[in-house]
Amino acid sequence: PLIRRLLEAAHIPEILREAGPKGLHVNEISRRLTLDPSLLSHVLRLLATHHITREVRPDVFANDRISGAIDSGRTVTELGQTPETNYNGTNGIAAFVGLCTDELFKSAAHLTDCYLPSFAHVEHGNGGPPKSDSHSTENSVRGVASKNAQDGAVANSGMPKSDHI
Repeated sequence: PLIRRLLEAAHIPEILREAGPKGLHVNEISRRLTLDPSLLSHVLRLLATHHITREVRPDVFANDRISGAIDSGRTVTELGQTPETNYNGTNGIAAFVGLCTDELFKSAAHLTDCYLPSFAHVEHGNGGPPKSDSHSTENSVRGVASKNAQDGAVANSGMPKSDHI
């Protein structure tokens, strides 16, 4: 799944779209991205194994339906000039892939440590409770959720109760 982050961030679907259905050799893709072709060929082949790209001939790759859906429809030049507006006016799939494979995966990796700080310290052998790190209760999602619940109770105290939810 995380390999899709490289696919989207490097704008490989856009590069492959410009090449057309006959595909583009990994050496040319690597030249455009300034990446090692042997490493990129492994990445693209893994994506092809999962039906996210298509290997037309050895080391020649093209979009399939999935990578074609991730294509923003913009040129690689446009994407490089204004990265802050890459997703404006698109179908949003590339933005969603970027979100899911970046921020959401990073936060998911720390979810257990946030909700179960004692589990994190036993598992990693850190000893006692944390003093002031990102996993301490006051900085955790649980701590923030508790504070938000208290704030919500105060904010909602003047609202009439409704059973129609």
